[in-house]
Amino acid sequence: MQDMEFELEQAIQYRSVFDELRNVMPHGTFPQPQLGDSPPAPPTWEVLPALPTDVFGAVAHLLRVSGTIGWFEPSSTCPEPEASIFLSQAERSELKELARAWRTEGKSAGIQDIWTRLLSQKDSCLRPRLLSQEEKGPGTLEWCKTAFQLLLIADMAAEGLGRPLDDNEEVANVMRDLLAAKNQPDKGAQDEKTIAGSSLTRRHRHPASMTERIDTDVVCVLPKSRIAQVGCTLRSLSANLALLPPRAAVRCQWAEPVGALRHDDRATLDILLIPSPFEIQGIDFEEVPPHDGKHGQRPWGNFSLRQSWLEDPSKLEGITRDLIKQAKKQTKSLNAVMFPEYALNWDSFDRICKAAWEVEPELEFIISGASKNCDQHEGNHVLTALRHEKKGANGKPWISAVSRRKHHRWRLDARQVTDYALASALNPAVACWWESHKIMTPELYFHRFRQSSTFVTMICEDLARSDPCHEIIRSVGPNLVFALLMDGPQLPGRWGARYASSLADDPGCSVMTFTSWGLIRRMNQSGKYPPSRAIALWKDETGNVEQIMMPSGDGPAGVLVSLAGKDTTDYTIDGRSVSNWSWRFHGQQPILMP
Repeated sequence: MQDMEFELEQAIQYRSVFDELRNVMPHGTFPQPQLGDSPPAPPTWEVLPALPTDVFGAVAHLLRVSGTIGWFEPSSTCPEPEASIFLSQAERSELKELARAWRTEGKSAGIQDIWTRLLSQKDSCLRPRLLSQEEKGPGTLEWCKTAFQLLLIADMAAEGLGRPLDDNEEVANVMRDLLAAKNQPDKGAQDEKTIAGSSLTRRHRHPASMTERIDTDVVCVLPKSRIAQVGCTLRSLSANLALLPPRAAVRCQWAEPVGALRHDDRATLDILLIPSPFEIQGIDFEEVPPHDGKHGQRPWGNFSLRQSWLEDPSKLEGITRDLIKQAKKQTKSLNAVMFPEYALNWDSFDRICKAAWEVEPELEFIISGASKNCDQHEGNHVLTALRHEKKGANGKPWISAVSRRKHHRWRLDARQVTDYALASALNPAVACWWESHKIMTPELYFHRFRQSSTFVTMICEDLARSDPCHEIIRSVGPNLVFALLMDGPQLPGRWGARYASSLADDPGCSVMTFTSWGLIRRMNQSGKYPPSRAIALWKDETGNVEQIMMPSGDGPAGVLVSLAGKDTTDYTIDGRSVSNWSWRFHGQQPILMP
């Protein structure tokens, strides 16, 4: 009876390491076989998980909820090791060798010993600071040190997952191949699903987490690209893996093309920006009546966009063909085509993709904002089509398409209604106008399109609002962030540049914001502000800011933006160096209609 009372008192006083380990891995660390009709074997946590991602997800979660990252000593020398989580140089070298053996040969005996040590400390308080405040004595950081050792091993064992290694390392990388197989789409790597009425195909979704035993309703784990060079967080300690929130909070996936990844090989990335719509009418903004039909009962209204610029879809398709042909006169390799927020719908995107790949078969991807997604659901979406090197059934490389919804609704206040000259369509006396759009479950797609390069696309308010995605983007660290906007001119002093700077500084993403010429043109015509032709803005980790200008005239035109990659070295806070890739701006060229 006294023992039960003691256990109850302990449970009330603090949450143990094992309590949280069982929370993140509720079914144990190793699948137990079931013999015949016998009941399932109880879960066990004594066996080291088979995947480094599972080890990483478990211990990174323990360290995050315990708040102990600030106790980690980055240096290999420490004047007060008993008051810090400290790893000597000899210990770090041993961890590196253990990780190498696990990564290249699948040997994990030494790592199992460290995992067993963690389990022997499972009754320790999850919050060491709680015990230190109560002066319960030294040794309260022992389990934390063990967890940090496992985190570093798991992170180093996942090398090569998000970026290439040296040739000798690439030859023998058991874990990379195992984890890559784990990340295949649900129905298999080669499964193609034709989108109704389209020449495009859609692969099934990649898993939300590259883990096997982790409960993805608690945390998820994906690869990462750039490493934060500022701050002291778990994401600045890991080089290869990112700890992400539960899949229900934001459903993420790391998508790679089918077939061999293209070498970065210092080739440029030339992107044709087509800032459609080139003209927006005031009546394209339409009030959406309340469902109950009662006006004047709310301090806000709702609006939708009519997209009059798509009434003749063949027109924009022809413009795109011509601009691609003209762009090819300026570059040896046109790599991508991009449209701003809300520029297209699904049908026009499908037509344009077919036309674009007919004119330039080597295009790597096309991105556009759209009013409908792949399933013809209305709303505010981003559509992404990617070329896969592996040949399809017709003997040609196949093109897949994915879509996701915008994470926030556009909010127009009275000032913006005036700035965009929309007062005749949206009453400026209404406090604010909200975009009519269903958000549903937020999603993020990280597209790895070359060996060292990954991009993610945001839609307008996604960039301006920190929740729910900024922390995720900082954890994964894509090399490129494209922000599709329906906004005014992209000036260094406006909000787009400000929020692009936050991601350029941490974790070092190169960010390009891109808006339509139609809305800028409306602002210029209002005469309220000095006229501008800045349709896009570039910001990278060096602090470089580049405005990208719409060519002279009001007719259809585009801009060819040339980016070039640069080798860069990122460092984790424990001193490990990683060869990485950073994209830099190297010029813009006006592309005019013939």
